[in-house]
Formats: sequence, C-alpha cells, structure tokens
Amino acid sequence: MIIQGVPIGTYSTDCPYISGNSFESENILMKSIDGEGLDYLLSYGFRHFGQHFFRPICTDCHQCIPIRVSVRDFAPSRSFKRVYAKGRNLRYIIGHPEPTEEKFVLYQAHTERFEEKDTVTYESFVESFFHPFPFSRELRIYDGHRLIAVSHYDTASTSLSAVYCYWDVKASDYSPGTLAILKELEIAREQALSWVYLGYFVPENKHMNYKARFRPNEVLLSEERWVPFYQNRNRNCDPVILQQGFQAFGRLVWE
Repeated sequence: MIIQGVPIGTYSTDCPYISGNSFESENILMKSIDGEGLDYLLSYGFRHFGQHFFRPICTDCHQCIPIRVSVRDFAPSRSFKRVYAKGRNLRYIIGHPEPTEEKFVLYQAHTERFEEKDTVTYESFVESFFHPFPFSRELRIYDGHRLIAVSHYDTASTSLSAVYCYWDVKASDYSPGTLAILKELEIAREQALSWVYLGYFVPENKHMNYKARFRPNEVLLSEERWVPFYQNRNRNCDPVILQQGFQAFGRLVWE
C-alpha cells in the first residue's frame, strides 16, 4: 500500500452543504497513492478533489455521512430501470480525464443549480478534477454529438469512488446524475469490485440525500464502523444513524 502525503492541518470554512454551518476538515496534500491506499482512505471517510484529500471532523454537526453501495447486491429499482430506458440511445465514453473548455463551460453552468456558488477559474477546475492519478477515470455522456454529462470517478483495488458529476440542466429529463451512478455500478460489477463510494449523504441537503436511494448500502459512523443504512430491505432508515451521523475520533498522520 502506498500513501505518501503531507498533512496540512485542519480547516474551518463555510459549510458547502448546510447553509449557516461551518465545515471543519482534516486535510492531506497527496503526493503519491495507489489503489490499495485509496481503498484505505475511502474506508475512513476521505474524499478528494485533485491532490487535496479531506474528511469532515466537525465538532457541532455530524451530518456528512460517508455512504457506499454493495456492488454484488445492488439491483435497480423500477425507477432506476426507467432511467436506464430513457438513456438507452445516449452514447457513453470512458477514458482518462482530459481538461477541455467544453467541460469547463458545462461545469460552470451546472454550478448555477446550487444556492452556494463559488467563483471557479479554469486552473482550479483542472486542479480539482484532472490530477493524473493512475486510478482516475471519467465517464462522458453524449446526446448525439452534444456533451450532456461528465462524471469523474476513481477505480481503486476493491472499490470505485464517484468523485463528482456535472451535467447540462437542459438534459435533466435523462436524470444524468443518477444515470452516471448506475453506469458506474455497471463498471464496478464488470471489474469485480466490491463497493461504489458515493461521497457524503447529507440528510438536510437535497443535492446530497438522493444517494440513499442506491441500495443496499452502508454508512460510516466512526472509524471502521460501517453499518447498514436501513433496518431491513424496505424503506426504514435506522434513526440512530441520523442522530449520531459520522464522527471521526482519530486523525491520520504520516511520518
């Protein structure tokens, strides 16, 4: 396992997920990492944009809850099958991430959906999504010749991690974000991977709470404590999960 990173301390910023909250994070600037190392960090609740790896360590709020889907057990619901059917004539291309102006324009338009908006330069866009890690991939979705979605993901040793998806709001009838995750679950199954990590489930955020629909799934409550999100295969969420959320009790430090 290779994890060579520089701890860069803890940050406190305005929360990007819940308005009015602060977001505290443990941060690492990653120099070198392999698939096994990525699996390890994902299992401890880390995410990354480019070389910046982070996980929430908020003291007053624990609602950023890491969530992952069992690839072996996942079966699409009727609503997911309808999404599949709508997208059957779209074109899907998988490759190594390459920055283009077309993708940047699509990303900028996509961010207009959110209440909290950051000014993003082309340089910061490239830094966030196009660092040349050997495990990084992108899924591009086209309607004819028109690019309607780009989903960045990582393929680790035993898991796939969905990093970020941005899409054309004019193509919302295709449910591009959902379609991208369904395609990534297909990819994970073809590669005999065990898990697809979807980042953070945030109950109060409508852009983040849809992830619980991909079942069966597990959530991380603390280090090495992954538990089923639902009490059974129906729709009953374990209330303890929402009450406790994710709490990181330790810190990861490399010499």
